[in-house]
Amino acid sequence: MDYPPTSLPKKEFMERARKMWEEEGLPSLKPKVPWYGYSLGNWTAEDEEEAELALKGEHYQTGKELARRRKKL
Repeated sequence: MDYPPTSLPKKEFMERARKMWEEEGLPSLKPKVPWYGYSLGNWTAEDEEEAELALKGEHYQTGKELARRRKKL
């Protein structure tokens, strides 16, 4: 049975986690494809920018931008 598309962390994060796992001397991992996330073509450049802000702890910037775009009804 094929594994359906899923939301996984990017390769850089999974590799870092794997390194930490190995440094702790935990049992050897045997990852199966896909073992890290990849684009499924649904994210816009804006989505990517918002994700980067969140990674930097600057998620509030996204809220500020959304508030700026609000229109009074």
